Amino acid sequence: MILQTNDHVTFIKSIIRNASEEGRCVNEIESEEIANSLKAMLQECDDLENCMVTANQNTIKYESLIMKLNELMNCISEYPWVLDTAIDGIGELIVKVNQKAHL
Repeated sequence: MILQTNDHVTFIKSIIRNASEEGRCVNEIESEEIANSLKAMLQECDDLENCMVTANQNTIKYESLIMKLNELMNCISEYPWVLDTAIDGIGELIVKVNQKAHL
């Protein structure tokens, strides 16, 4: 199933909310689903970055990429236990994208 970034964020939050309401931790299957959603969000960002470079850094695609990266960072920051190590990688990607935009 292909979801957009907002759908991924909603999906991840619903998994966490359901577990919390049931008074339990996220189980292994749910953790894998969260990780898959985060990976898909990263892939969306990567795809947008490739389009941006190919399209000579089209402003609309650049802004969309930054928005998706920020949404992803907010999601990971809100739930750091999900994928702690991704925060540094995403931060580096934001720096990389910003550097490319200023070329």
